[in-house]
Amino acid sequence: QMGQVPASPGCGPTDPLNRSFYFHGANRSKLGLGLDLSHGDGAAVFRKLAAGADIVLENFTPQVMSRFGLSYARLAEVRPDLIMTSFSGFGADGPHAAFKSNGSSIEALAGWDALHCDRSGNPALMGGYPADPICGLQMAIGTLAALYRRMRTGAGAHVEGSMMEAAAGFIGDVLLAESLGQASAQIEISPTTKSIIRLPGTDAWAVVGATGNTPIRSTWEVLVDEQLAAREWFYQLSTDGLGISKYNGALWRFQDAPLRAPTPPPKLGEHTAQILATSYSAEEIETLVRAGHVGSRL
Repeated sequence: QMGQVPASPGCGPTDPLNRSFYFHGANRSKLGLGLDLSHGDGAAVFRKLAAGADIVLENFTPQVMSRFGLSYARLAEVRPDLIMTSFSGFGADGPHAAFKSNGSSIEALAGWDALHCDRSGNPALMGGYPADPICGLQMAIGTLAALYRRMRTGAGAHVEGSMMEAAAGFIGDVLLAESLGQASAQIEISPTTKSIIRLPGTDAWAVVGATGNTPIRSTWEVLVDEQLAAREWFYQLSTDGLGISKYNGALWRFQDAPLRAPTPPPKLGEHTAQILATSYSAEEIETLVRAGHVGSRL
């Protein structure tokens, strides 16, 4: 049984520029730099900042960073032990290397949608496009492996991968079964398979399983869940574009090392001057701003 849950307030973004839920959800505790990489002076700023960086991560299609003059070879000239991680839709080579992609297209191409069918047996898109964060996790793991290697050898590295490979690897068991002739395009129905039903006389749904029925909560009900509240999972931050909002916490906790308090996601180019001040004088920054090679939209 679930208790009564307060109604959703129904408020929305107020800032016409800094209002993306996707951006805000992924970028708390980060700084924001406005930089025009298409201009030589803007790319030169990036190279100068990279000289003091440990890691560069990018997910352009292949050759974009090279066109900016920011390939791994160029950046390694200013920071020989740099770790650079590059992930694109399909990787740096192959017949599809130049194609652009996103989570929905990759899930279809990697075979995911054939495993999630509607009642007519037609392949169905998954909600939320999980291939995107799965690819991000693969980027993080590859980067950490390269950092560990640098700790042992002192050598930098260029880590390269693709969304397509990350997505295919996620259903490795299904692909292996298919290679042995044991897989089907649709999930097989068995006595242990769960199903979803609408509760009589209500707008609520439930998952029916072997051990009983589990209510299906709305996203608003998750926001006010008492278990998550007791563990202080959500961070409540005030952001100019979205007002006071709840943000997901960290997926791990260290007993003897509390995580630092998060800061709101940055507005577009909010910290440009602060970041450049580590490598440029105030006069040099002003010159770059006047030329339009760096800037911000607060």
